[in-house]
Order: sequence, then C-alpha cells, then structure tokens
Amino acid sequence: MSVSYQAPIALQRNGQMWTWGTKAPTYTPVQVGSAQTFTQVAAGFTHWAALDSSGALWTWGTSTLGALGQGATTTNAAPKKIAAGPFKAVYAGSDVTYALDLAGNVWAAGNNSTNQLGEGVTAASTSTLQLTEPRPFTTLAVGTSHVVALASDGTVWTWGQLPGTTTKQVTPVQALTGTFTQIAAGLNTTMVMNASGQVYGWGNNPSRMLGINQDPVATPTLVPIAFKAAQIELGSTAGSIIDTAGNVYFAGYNLNGELGVGAIGGTVPAFTKLTSLSATYTQVSLGSQSTLLMTVGGGLYGLGVNESSTWTTGTQDTPHQLFANSIPTTITPWTGTVNLPAGTSNIQIGIQSSGSVVGVGVMCATTNTIISQGTAPSSLTSGGYRYVNITVPTNSCASPRAAVFTDDANPSNVTVSFYVIPTAVQP
Repeated sequence: MSVSYQAPIALQRNGQMWTWGTKAPTYTPVQVGSAQTFTQVAAGFTHWAALDSSGALWTWGTSTLGALGQGATTTNAAPKKIAAGPFKAVYAGSDVTYALDLAGNVWAAGNNSTNQLGEGVTAASTSTLQLTEPRPFTTLAVGTSHVVALASDGTVWTWGQLPGTTTKQVTPVQALTGTFTQIAAGLNTTMVMNASGQVYGWGNNPSRMLGINQDPVATPTLVPIAFKAAQIELGSTAGSIIDTAGNVYFAGYNLNGELGVGAIGGTVPAFTKLTSLSATYTQVSLGSQSTLLMTVGGGLYGLGVNESSTWTTGTQDTPHQLFANSIPTTITPWTGTVNLPAGTSNIQIGIQSSGSVVGVGVMCATTNTIISQGTAPSSLTSGGYRYVNITVPTNSCASPRAAVFTDDANPSNVTVSFYVIPTAVQP
C-alpha cells in the first residue's frame, strides 16, 4: 500500500490494485490495471509506479518532469509498461521514479532539482537512467529531496539534498558508519534501524517527526524509545515505528488526525503508541495529510484528512476500516506447522510448491489465530526452495507455531521446511 497526495493505492495478495480519492474519483475503491497481476506499487505526488509478476515496470498519472519514464512529460490515466526489467523493487517520490533491478542496480527518471537522480548530472530525465553506485543496493527510501540506500553489506548511502543541510550531492556517499537493516526518508530527514532494533535519526525536524525534541538534528542521533523497533517509516511531517509485538507508534504533526494520537492540530514530540484500535500492525504508509495502516491478515485502515475522498467523509482521528482482512484471523488448512521454543525471535520458512500458497506466518496454537505474517513468495515451483523470514512477536502467545497456509485442494502439493534462527538471514 502507498499514499499519494491525491489518492491512496493498495495491492491485494491476488495481485489486484485498488485506488480511491481525487484521481478515481470515488469514495469506493476501484481497480487499476485489471489486465495485469502486480506485486508492488508506489505512490508519488501525482503519479504511481508498479511492478508486475514478471518484474516489468509500469507507470501512470501526471508528470511534468519525466517521472513516468516514457520519454516525454505526459499524463497517463492507466498503467503503461516502460521497462521489462526484471526489477525487484519500485519507489516513487515528488515527480521522480526509482526501480531496483535483480543485481542491485538503481534506475531513475524524472525530477532532478536537488540531484536526487544521483547519476552525476543536474538535469531532469524523461527516460530511465542507471546510477553508478559504490556497491549493490538491496533497498531504497525516497524522501522529498533526497534518497537513502541500504547496501548489501548493511552500509547506508545517500544522495540529493543531504538532510539538515543545503548540500546537493550528485552521486551516492556513505551517510554514516555502521551496519543497519532498515532505512526511511522524509522531508529532508532520515531514519535508520540496526539489527538490535535501535533507531537513529537526523535532519530537519520542525514537526518532531524523528521523535527527538530538537530542530535540526545535525548528526545521526539515537531516538529515545523504550521498545525494540521492527519497522520504521517517515512521511513529510510525521514518523512511525512498529515494534516487535506489532504495536505502532507515531511522532510529528497531527494536523488532521493522521497520527491517531494527541490532539488534532498539535504536535506529538515523542513516539506515542496508537491505542484507539487493538490490532497487530504489519505496515504503515504516511501521506502528507493521511495515513494507511495494515494489520495481520491484511485488514486496511485509514487516518487523517478526507479532502480527496480518501476514506468516506470527514476527518478520521481513529482508524477507519477500508478493507476487511484478506486472510482470516482464524484460518485452515495449513500445510505444515512447527512448535517454536520459548524465546524464539525469528523463524525462517522454506517453501517448495506446485500448489497455491496464500500466507506464511506465526500462529498461536491455543487460539488458532495468526500473530505475525510474512509475504508469501511469488513464482513458487516444485524445484528449489524459496525462503521467508518471520519475526515472532514477544509475549504474544505461550505456544507459537510457524505455519504455511494454502487454499490448494491438495495441501500435499506444498512442501515446507522450518528453520529456527537467531537472526533473520536469507540464504
């Protein structure tokens, strides 16, 4: 899921994309690109980009600086294929698009006003350009005027307007020392997370979106939190952290109730837990005036302003349900389970299948409910295994089990191996 200024967009596990808001325009979600099956989607300010099941890159929306990568500044109402790839990840910013190929190379098109294309020149590009990078990248985070990249060795790199400065960096430079597992970028701000669940932030911080009560934060500074982080996210005026138990915390401006904590119109200076909906959260997407939250099982909720018909009517300062769970909280059959030792923090699941896998995760044996969920790998075959790493929420169940779920009529088509590991390391 992803939130643009004018319309959110959500991707179901069956590869269908749905949107609503000004660009639809409708209060009710409508399908986008029904002829394709998509695996990822990203929302920019007025455009969108997605990957289909073959890894090809598609774009649509409005671009005045070439973010659609179609060789011209144009507007497309429907997705148009611009590159076969294959790519493994796609990202969108303010009139700029990025794609990461299987080798870890970055391709970019569009706005370059702060050198955010990172290819060494200052002009915008209407076609995709490959960056020259110091090493393969595994993931990107796109801010308003800069980009952060996580390399395969855990180092963090950045280019564009460097957070908290007026420096415009034309090629990637290392952002800080050390190794990290996650990155996030916002409005001239950056956050990173290490393997211990500690979070560091720096950059301009007038909204206190870093959860640090000072502005600016000139150098990478430890964010004061009393929990272990599992996922981090930055928007233009707010930040979010999901902890290892699936709780979500917000900091920053709460102008339209988009944080669901604190007073509407106020500032939340430290990361504060959302308590108005009891749920286990798996993902947060922060827009400029609204927030999307996904729960275990695929339930989708919204917070914030409704000027673009984002929800139904009015401003929401408590989570408003948009989609029910796509995977029930109680589900059978599972193809295989394994009891986890007490204190297990991670499980790695290897899946070999000629059938249909709809979910992987950790379930509670006593209540028969899912307590943590991972993404089912695509393109499963009866050959080699595909692997999924799952975080086991602490203190959430006395008898957790790792599980793989199938809707196949013959569950024996799916072969599963379970590996209990100290840290989530994909082979």
